[in-house]
Amino acid sequence: MNLGACDGDGYVILVNLLARWNLTYRRPLRVAPGELFIDDTRLDADFERQGDAKPMAFHFSRREMRQWVPDPGVIVGNVIGAQSPWASALCSYVAGMAQLARDGTL
Repeated sequence: MNLGACDGDGYVILVNLLARWNLTYRRPLRVAPGELFIDDTRLDADFERQGDAKPMAFHFSRREMRQWVPDPGVIVGNVIGAQSPWASALCSYVAGMAQLARDGTL
């Protein structure tokens, strides 16, 4: 999957809930469960899923992202570890939403 091909100009936050997966963004990366990856849609990032890897993607305009992070370019292309309070909170929220979707209550 080429993330740079996503519709719209902005950022994509990939939230990894289940299995490890590989990502190439200037260098090979591995993303573990509970970790996030942030992509700029103007740049090319490719990932390959392994096993049950089903990352959830959230798309944000440049303006929306700057409401959270004053300079998103600083974190683009980095894996944000599960120990980060931000990653932990977002993964927990997404896991809850995913469960509601599976249960049909969303």
